[in-house]
Amino acid sequence: MNNLFSKPNSIKHYIKNHSDILKLISVMSLDNQLYQQQKSLVLLEQQNFIQQQSNNYYFQN
Repeated sequence: MNNLFSKPNSIKHYIKNHSDILKLISVMSLDNQLYQQQKSLVLLEQQNFIQQQSNNYYFQN
């Protein structure tokens, strides 16, 4: 049994690689969430700018 865990294609090696893949997926997921939040923030800023322009127009006329 000890010999199995020392081979490169062993269960231990597989689990470590699997864990690394899961970590990578988690990081990619967090990156995607951050990107989506940044997009939302940009849209909110654009809406705010448009609203300000609209308010300025109504107050001037």
